[in-house]
Parts: sequence; C-alpha cells; structure tokens
Amino acid sequence: MAQLRTHPVLNNGGIPNWPPLWLRPHPPPPKVLEGEVGTLRDVQSHEPDQCFLTMEFDKEFYIGALVVREAAFCRQIYELLRAHLGKPIKEIGDLDIE
Repeated sequence: MAQLRTHPVLNNGGIPNWPPLWLRPHPPPPKVLEGEVGTLRDVQSHEPDQCFLTMEFDKEFYIGALVVREAAFCRQIYELLRAHLGKPIKEIGDLDIE
C-alpha cells in the first residue's frame, strides 16, 4: 500500500503525476496552479490511461490530467476519485491504495 501521491504507478520517469498541474483556461489569461489545493468537483475517464479532473479553488474551476501507465490501475484511480468528489485534493492525496 502507498499513499496516492507517492504510488509508483503515478510516477512517469521520476516525475510524480499527483497532484496534476491545474489549469484555469477561462476567462483569459489562462492561470496555472500547482500543489494539493482546492476541492475535487469532477473526474472523467479517458480510456485507457488518462483521467481528467476538475478542481475548485477560490471559486474558480481548474482542469488537471492524470496519465497512468497501467490501464487497470487507471480504472481503479478513476473509481477512487469518483468516490471522493467534494473532498479536498490534499485529503485525496493522503489516501492509501494498493
């Protein structure tokens, strides 16, 4: 077991995938946030190896992407995130997963 933020499958070439880089595309100009900030509002699966997350921070919505090396693990992450909608991103990063 490992916390979501340190799970080896969420590590691409030594670069951790959690938390994703957060982008607020609208209104212009685009704005980028880093770190375990905000609250998870939505997650969409883009099979077989990506999840797109929507996070709310200071009444603004941001989009982040997780690229997962293993399709089965991506599905597991998707289900875990769906079960934690409305939770703080930091709290989700603390979750233990296999």
